[in-house]
Amino acid sequence: MANRIERKIHRLLVIGKTPKSVFDELTRDLFQKKISMDERLSIFNFGLNAGLYQQLLANFVETFHEKTPVPWGQYMTLLNSLSITPNKEVIESVIKGARRQNNLELLSIVTSWDRYDKRFYEFRCKIEKQRQDEHQNKKQVMIEKIEFYRSQRMMDEEKRALKVLLKMFPNDKTIQEEHEKFQRQWAREVIAQNSRDMSEARIIDQKKPDKEELLIVKCITDEMMKILSRDNKHAYNFAIALKVLAHPIPALKILALADDAWEVEWLKVELFIDSGHFIDCLNAVHDLEVCYAHDPETTFAATYARAKALNGLGQSGPAIDLLQSIVSVRPNYRSAYSLMAEWAGKNL
Repeated sequence: MANRIERKIHRLLVIGKTPKSVFDELTRDLFQKKISMDERLSIFNFGLNAGLYQQLLANFVETFHEKTPVPWGQYMTLLNSLSITPNKEVIESVIKGARRQNNLELLSIVTSWDRYDKRFYEFRCKIEKQRQDEHQNKKQVMIEKIEFYRSQRMMDEEKRALKVLLKMFPNDKTIQEEHEKFQRQWAREVIAQNSRDMSEARIIDQKKPDKEELLIVKCITDEMMKILSRDNKHAYNFAIALKVLAHPIPALKILALADDAWEVEWLKVELFIDSGHFIDCLNAVHDLEVCYAHDPETTFAATYARAKALNGLGQSGPAIDLLQSIVSVRPNYRSAYSLMAEWAGKNL
């Protein structure tokens, strides 16, 4: 994005000002206290590009006299353009000045001074190494963010981070593969969401309680609601009772009246699975993982619940992979083994 000085240059040139008159006007800004180093560089770059070497040299002399920040790279370029060979004193002054400004990076833009002093080449190598390290650090930070987003099923955030990473490293095959992997996962998620209604309908068809049973459960639920309207302390136990009766949807309605608590949230996850609300289950599991990240048991319970939800959405392969990740750490996790065997058998 153009800074204030660059916008001013554009404005003056558009109205027909000559490069010399534009530069003369810019020099008024050059020694103002509010001017930034970036804007100062824009003024000197304009003078160089316009070929105003003598005027620019006079401004450098004034810059030295005023002891304001010096764009050393532009100064070196100017001496080259004037065919001036710097002596030892000038070279030492340039290096000393850049060090004082803590901006040796400015010296790396002019390669022609390497023949005068090997330190310029050394500075450039050091700066390039720092840039590469910073670039790699940024890459690693982005990768760690993506891994976190993926573990928390934050797909929108993962998508944005991958997009930034691809722009930073467009030719990195590993990142390209990660992006393709995400695209496949995104497609599966869309399919899973679209198949939600079908999955729920399939479960309802399997159970199909008769009208008399539904009437009885409704009466029980209504009585529970009346009691809970006066005191909600029994909401959790009432929801468990309805779960045992194999009526998870009324149980969810009752559980909504309970106070927030660890056991309430996990019961809600179980009821989402029982009722076929698998997407709601995945969202609830994600929230629990964030809330109880300090508890190592949460990871196993969340992974187990997520596997059941994915299997309910027809994604048996990823679900089995999740269970395998559990048993690889906890070989005695029998329920995970049982589900793996069951799901694998159905897919044969």
